[in-house]
Amino acid sequence: MKHVMAKYKAKRDKIGEVREAVAEFVDAVKKNEPGTLVYEAFQEVDGDSFVHIMTFKDDKAEQVHGSSDYVKKFVQLLYPYCDEEPVFTKLQLVRSNKR
Repeated sequence: MKHVMAKYKAKRDKIGEVREAVAEFVDAVKKNEPGTLVYEAFQEVDGDSFVHIMTFKDDKAEQVHGSSDYVKKFVQLLYPYCDEEPVFTKLQLVRSNKR
């Protein structure tokens, strides 16, 4: 499995638009990507920072995700609404309570 985290900061006056874009995007991931085992998007409480956590079954699942049309659409929508563009970090699971 492959785990990735994306962090970014939205413009304060664009948070509503970002939340709408995120909702549409995550729905597309859920509908089209059986190899994306987890895709969760979080917003800092009372803040403008967002974190997305992704778990892909394997390299192919990550490639399918990254090359999809809805990722390209999301990027085009999201980046103009950001004060800080997303930073992607590959993660290594140390421990989980997931059953």
